[in-house]
Amino acid sequence: RAPLREALDFARKGFVSAFEQALRPWTDDPWGLRDDYITVFLDRSDLARNTFLQEHELQSLSAGECVKLWKSLEMQRMGNLMYTSCGWFFDDIAGIESVQILLYAARGMQLAREVSGEDLEPAFLEILEKAPCSDPGYDNGRDLYEKRVRPAVLDLLRVGIHYGIAALFLDDPGEDSPSAFEIEREAFERRDRGHDRLSLGRNRIRSRLTGEALVTSFSALYQGEHRLRASATSEMSEEGFRAASAEILKTFQAQGVSDVLACQSRLLGPARYTLQHLFKDTKRRVVQSLLDAALQAFETSVRPFYARHGEFVRAAQKMNVPLPDSLAAAVGFLRNRDVLRRLEKAGSPDLEMLGDFAAEVRDGLYPLEKAALSHAFSSRILSLKDALTEDPGSKILLEQIGGLLDAAGWLSLQPELWKSQNLFLAWVSSAVPTIRDQAGAGQRDALERLKLAKRLGDLLSVEVRG
Repeated sequence: RAPLREALDFARKGFVSAFEQALRPWTDDPWGLRDDYITVFLDRSDLARNTFLQEHELQSLSAGECVKLWKSLEMQRMGNLMYTSCGWFFDDIAGIESVQILLYAARGMQLAREVSGEDLEPAFLEILEKAPCSDPGYDNGRDLYEKRVRPAVLDLLRVGIHYGIAALFLDDPGEDSPSAFEIEREAFERRDRGHDRLSLGRNRIRSRLTGEALVTSFSALYQGEHRLRASATSEMSEEGFRAASAEILKTFQAQGVSDVLACQSRLLGPARYTLQHLFKDTKRRVVQSLLDAALQAFETSVRPFYARHGEFVRAAQKMNVPLPDSLAAAVGFLRNRDVLRRLEKAGSPDLEMLGDFAAEVRDGLYPLEKAALSHAFSSRILSLKDALTEDPGSKILLEQIGGLLDAAGWLSLQPELWKSQNLFLAWVSSAVPTIRDQAGAGQRDALERLKLAKRLGDLLSVEVRG
C-alpha cells in the first residue's frame, strides 16, 4: 500500500498548489470556498450554482472563469475521494477498490492539467510503478494504471465519440450517456447500404459538473458484427461539417468501404475509434445485441440438423457412446435455448420438460448455461409471484412456483429471489391468515393450499406458520 499512498499524496500536493494558484485572483479564502462547494455538489442546478457564486461575490466571473472555478473545485473533490476508506481494503492493487481510487486520482490530475497546465501524471506513475501487483495481467501499479485507469478517463470529445458510435445502434444515444453531461443534437443522419451503416452528426456537449462545452462532429461506419471505425473532431465549423457530411454521404452511396474510411479520415480525423470506445454499459448492451444476433444465426443453421438427428444423438449419449465435443456443445446449446424459450413463454411452466432436462444435465450429456437460465428462472418465478398477488387463493400458482423452485434446485441454479421473497412475504401476511382460518374450519382445499404455502416458505426461507 505504501507506493499507492505515496503516489496519491504526491497528486494531492499538486492539486493543492493548482487550486490555490487558480483561485488566488478571486478569493482570500479558497479553502472556505472548497468547503462550501458541498452545497453545489448536493444540488447541481443552475440556481444552486448562481446562489453559490453570489454568496461568495463571484457572480461577475466570465463564463470561462466559471469553468476554471468549477474545474478547480471538482479537482479538490477528486482529491478527497481518492482517499476513500474502502480503497485501502485490498489484497491486490488490481482489485476494484484500489482501481476506483486511482480513477479519482486520474480525473483529478486531468483537471489539474487543464487548470494549471502542469502534468502530474508522469511523476505519479514513476511512484506507482513501485507498487507490486499480484494479478498476472499487470506488471505493477503503473501497468495497471495504463491499461485500466487511463482508458477510462473521459473528456468532452470522448463523450462525442461515444454518442457517434452509439447512434449506429440506438435511436436515442443520449439516453445511454452519463448523467454528468448534456448532449444537444445539432445535426444527424443515419444511412444503410446492404449490411453497412453510416452515422453522421454534430452535437453540443456540456459538462454539468464544470460548465465546459464543446461542439463535436463525427462520422461512424459499421460493417456488421464488431467491424466499426469512427472519426471525430472538435475543430470544425458548422459550414465545414455540412460540406464534409455531404462528401462522406456521397462516397458512402457510390463507392466502397475503404473509400468511405479514407474520406472520413481525411475530413474528420483518423478513423481510430471502435466499439471499444463506447461507455461500459452501452458497450455491453450493444455487444450483447450483436451476440444475440450471432447466436440466432447459429441456431438457425444448426436447428435442421438437430431436428433430423437429435433423437439419435441423445440415444447415443445415453448409451455412453462419447460424442465429439463440438457436437455435444451444439446439441447442448439447442437444448438450453429450448428451455430458455419455454421459461419465457406465457402459460403454465412445463415441469415435466424441465425434469427431463435436469436429468440430462445430471448425466453429463451437455453443459448448462447457468447465468442465462438463472436469470430466466428468476424472471419467471417473479412473474408467477406477481400473478399470485392478483389471485392470492390460487392453488395452481402455488404449485407452479414450487415446481419452478424445485427445477432450479435440480439444475443447481441460484436464481435471484429477493424480489420474489419480498412478494411472498407480503402474500403470507395478507393471504395466509384467511387460508389458515379456512383450513381450521376443515376446508380440504385450504389445507392443501396451506401445505403448499409452507413448502414454498421452506424453499424461499420465509416462515409460514400453520
